Amino acid sequence: MEEKIVTKQEIIELFEKNILVDSGKGWFYKTDNKSLEVEIIAIHDFEPKYLKDMYRAGNYKIKAK
Repeated sequence: MEEKIVTKQEIIELFEKNILVDSGKGWFYKTDNKSLEVEIIAIHDFEPKYLKDMYRAGNYKIKAK
């Protein structure tokens, strides 16, 4: 899987459509014939100072583990 850069809205839609799944043990990206464990990395336009700022990213990178 290639790395993907998605917006906050796109990542929400991926979770709603069950393309991205939080199993409790990791995040999985479902394709047509398999499920890949992935990392989701927040991309900020600023240096986050507080933990609450970690969830305010505008974009996210999804990449295979």
